[in-house]
Amino acid sequence: VSFNQAIGATTPFFTAVLAFVVQQRIESPITYLTLVPVVVGVVVATQAEPLFNMIGFCAAVAATVARAFKSVLQGALLSSEEEKIDSQNLLRYMAPTAACLLLPVALIFEGPRLWALDPTYFTWSLWGLLVLNACTAYFVNLTNFLVTKYTS
Repeated sequence: VSFNQAIGATTPFFTAVLAFVVQQRIESPITYLTLVPVVVGVVVATQAEPLFNMIGFCAAVAATVARAFKSVLQGALLSSEEEKIDSQNLLRYMAPTAACLLLPVALIFEGPRLWALDPTYFTWSLWGLLVLNACTAYFVNLTNFLVTKYTS
């Protein structure tokens, strides 16, 4: 298991903490109790990591906290009686926002490699794979929102 995946296993812990902070939602004691072995296991795995890097660790934890925060906000928006937003509309608002945030970063880090490619690299099969990837990402996100809505 990669180090990032091990850190990602703490997402339920951060979700429970952020749900309490943001929504004042208190989970059952058994929920908090089941999170203890997960967090302890990640701490042990972190200390046993032979190629430990503090910057990488902080980035992985920040990504995990952001993922948990997104999950809490999704749950709040999808289950709110005042907002009345459904999964489709939430995805309609979040996808362009994510694209606008990620596109500049992708162009900065991947741009030089992209511009160096031979124009014949962009074949119809590549474009087909990109469209297939976009459709798959759409359905994964829509499913994620639906699961969040019905399980909160």
